[in-house]
Parts: sequence; C-alpha cells; structure tokens
Amino acid sequence: MKTTKDNVVIPELFAEAITQALEGLNCLNGTRAAVIDKSLTSKVVGETISVPYFGALGEFQELGDGDPITPSQLTSSKETNTVKRYGLAFDMTRWARLAGTGKPYEVASQMLVDHMRRKIDAVLIDAAKESLPAAMKLDISSETDEAAKLSYDALVQARQKFGDEQNDGLTLFMHSKAFGDLCLVKDETGRPIFADAQNGGFNKAFGMDIVVSDRLAVDSSGNYTSLICKPAALVAWINGDITPFVEHSGLTDSDTVSVNLYMVAHRYKALPGKSKGGVVAIVHK
Repeated sequence: MKTTKDNVVIPELFAEAITQALEGLNCLNGTRAAVIDKSLTSKVVGETISVPYFGALGEFQELGDGDPITPSQLTSSKETNTVKRYGLAFDMTRWARLAGTGKPYEVASQMLVDHMRRKIDAVLIDAAKESLPAAMKLDISSETDEAAKLSYDALVQARQKFGDEQNDGLTLFMHSKAFGDLCLVKDETGRPIFADAQNGGFNKAFGMDIVVSDRLAVDSSGNYTSLICKPAALVAWINGDITPFVEHSGLTDSDTVSVNLYMVAHRYKALPGKSKGGVVAIVHK
C-alpha cells in the first residue's frame, strides 16, 4: 500500500482522541443499573481480582463524643471476578475513507467507543443473568397461556424478591417481544401499567424505567428472561488507557489498526449495606 496522509495513523493522536471519547461512555442506555469505572490496571487475562463497590461510599455510623470514624470497607472478599480481553481491528482502507471526513481521529474514536459500548452492554447483561441464586429468580414459564407471560402480578412478585429494599430506582430490562406484551398488561383496576416516556425520559411500568434490548434473546425452550436491576447492581471495570496498535503485514503488504479492551463485568452478590443483590430475573414466555 502506498503511504499517503490518508492511510497513516499516528497512534498517539488516536489514543488521545479515544481518551476524549471515553469521557462520554455510558452503558445500558445510560441507566443507573451499572457503573462504568475506567481504573482497571490488570491486563492479565483470567486473573481473579476483588471488585470494589464503585457505586457506594459506605454507611453512616453512630458515634460517641470524640469517637473516631472507622473508614468503610469498599471491598468484599465475596466480590471477585476475572479479567477478560476483547479486541477490535480494522484495516487501513477503512481509515482512508474516514480521512474524507476531515476528522478521522475524532470519527474513528467515536465509532470505536460506540462498538465498545455495545460489547459492554452485552457482557453486562450476561453477567446480570449468570448464576443468579434461586431466591432472586421468578420462573412463570411453566404456567399456562397468559399466566406464563409477563404480567402485573409477576412484576409485583419479582419486586418482592428485594424485600424491604425494593424502593430504590429500579430499571426493567426486557426483549422487544416482552415489551409488546407488557404494553397490553393492565393492573387490578383495568388501567395499563405501561406509561409512555415523558420529556425524553424512559418508558415506565409499575414505577420502573424500561429498557428494551433484544440481547435478552429467547432461549432454546422458548422462554424470555427479563431483569429488574437496582442502581449500581452491576459494574463494568475497564482499562482507561486504550492504546491503538498499528501493525504491518508483509504477507499482504497492508496495515491494520487494533485496540484491546480489558474488562471485569460483575454483578454484586450483595450491595453495600444491604443483605441482597441488586438483580431479579423473571423467566416467562
């Protein structure tokens, strides 16, 4: 490939643009269900590490006059997970096309962060569902006909899984098929439990924000899983130093740009100061 200004990537400039684009990174449609923290330093794939409580400062303590305050422990030996690596690469022909925009670094870094956001969303949803304790699951899929679908009663029962911790700002994640069914559900007075979004906010049901995601796909048994998440129930702990690499292949005489993302995606087993985790799953038709 002939070297021109359109097919040369300066890694330092690209890294700076990526850092700027990462400032606007959010996940799960910008809900409060997950925290993104960009302080992960480990790049050892498979390493098991303790996951801090990023979404909390601790609990207030009752103290006597002159008593010192004991710093809150923002980690727990029970909250551990492993580091995983994700990568993305593209060839220089794509970069040459971006050069036509006049802002190749800005455009490419934003595209990269958009791809990163989608991957983080998918991994967080998998983490939310994985190995949930039976006490935090409601399975109505074996019920008959309409009773197996998401309903007002099912949402009430699912929220009860949180006990007296169900009044935090909850988010309901569901597949588009389940969302369509939910739009038809009515409460005991005959009123729809679904409320349209107001002022650019989220659609709501039973006081919960709704996020529709087809990543919550139907399983081999024809069942869907909807998730109710408390704020900061999940965390995506990533490396904030996303460094691009430019590599030349002598075999094809072409250049490739690649980046690596290291991440710990975690569902807290118990939220700080609480006795329960922050995710309840509903399995339904």
